[in-house]
Amino acid sequence: MRFTTRAIALLVLCFLAIADEVRAQDAHYWQIRPGSRESLLGGADTAALSSSSAGYYNPARLSFIPGNGFSVSAHAYQMEELTINNGLGGGDDIDSRRFFSLPTMGSGLFSFTETSRHTFGYTMLTRRRYNANASGARQFTGDVQPAITGDEQFSGRFQFQESMLDAWIGTSWAMRINENWGIGLTQFFCLIDQESRIESRAHSVADNGHISSSYLRQEFGFAHLRTLSKLGVSWQKESWSAGLTLTAPSISLSGSGYLDFELAIIDIDSDGDSVPESEALIFRKEGLSSNYREPFSISIGVSKEFRDFALHGTIEYFAPLSRYNVFASEEQRTQVSNSPARYEFSHRSITVVNLAIGAETQLGQKTRGYASFRTDFSALSSSKRTGESGSDVALATWDIFHIAAGVSMDREYFSLALGLQFSWGNGPLGQPANFSAPRESNYLQGRTGRADAVYRAFTVLFGYTYVF
Repeated sequence: MRFTTRAIALLVLCFLAIADEVRAQDAHYWQIRPGSRESLLGGADTAALSSSSAGYYNPARLSFIPGNGFSVSAHAYQMEELTINNGLGGGDDIDSRRFFSLPTMGSGLFSFTETSRHTFGYTMLTRRRYNANASGARQFTGDVQPAITGDEQFSGRFQFQESMLDAWIGTSWAMRINENWGIGLTQFFCLIDQESRIESRAHSVADNGHISSSYLRQEFGFAHLRTLSKLGVSWQKESWSAGLTLTAPSISLSGSGYLDFELAIIDIDSDGDSVPESEALIFRKEGLSSNYREPFSISIGVSKEFRDFALHGTIEYFAPLSRYNVFASEEQRTQVSNSPARYEFSHRSITVVNLAIGAETQLGQKTRGYASFRTDFSALSSSKRTGESGSDVALATWDIFHIAAGVSMDREYFSLALGLQFSWGNGPLGQPANFSAPRESNYLQGRTGRADAVYRAFTVLFGYTYVF
């Protein structure tokens, strides 16, 4: 039998070859809250931040900070664990565990004179970083191919690897209008680098020696440089502070991507006509033009100081993004049937509103304690969060929640901050694969359905600030 164009399309979808959403942990805008004290407060720093990291949270706050300073902070170590329950069907799970160091921010500020109303700053930060290496396998003996007499030995394996880094660097200007009001602007240049690999293989061996197999290996990667502006306004009076920021949608500067694809179908009777088919598609394309967009956002924060205690709150709205292509390859032709196939990698997001609440208290003359809670809702579209689509290879369909606590210790020219953070989330998603009931009509895959993801992360927070 000769493969039809429709059969090729179904085959590709079956093996997740079209990753119609290029998303991983980038579906979360608040995955990392850069800065040490800022992380301990959950990023609730739009209103009353008093360090050079204000260039990221609210550049207007730089106008209220006296002197010059430099700050370096890091999530010193982070352990992440992701489990996709029933990810392979039949109760078999897919697991990923990662342990790594994670630098998050370096920033500084300076004024030309002590009486100047203008303050300048710079910021270097990791806004998002994600690594996953998940795999699972299943083996059994059963009647996988009814047209062949007797049972077959079946083996199926699925593996998913992904890494993503979103690094930002920015320069800031702030001006203090009077004792109560300040304004500021930061111009960021942002580089995202993402790579992904999906591999799925299935083999069926009959007693008579007949072997049928399907194999997919898909690798893609892209890097994209963009720029965006953040405008901030800050107000303070007595024990109250408030802040507002507007972040403009990003502007694309340059980007490139690649796609490496290998698909092989050997002696599988997918349409039940007793004629096994074989097909292959192998190609690699580099230098593909890429695009990535950051949405418009608006953040509002309020802080209230008491005698030995302070409360901070921030809420941020992220606008939705319509579907757009991240990158695409030109039309390819399969090696056996010469059927057309084209690959488009796209991205879209829904409206997200995140909330952070933080508290700090005086523990000693030069020691303060912190505690916080923040939400981190997924930006995946509602149609991708039902867990009904087996072709959805996006991982981050779940909402994440973070709690953190720690202390800071101030000295004459520097301060240290140390704390712990725990993050958790769970939610439904489409099964990456299903080897529990493989069928030839699905190229030795079962019908994919719903799986449940469970995410956990434990982070050690560390920061250092030097004032000169």
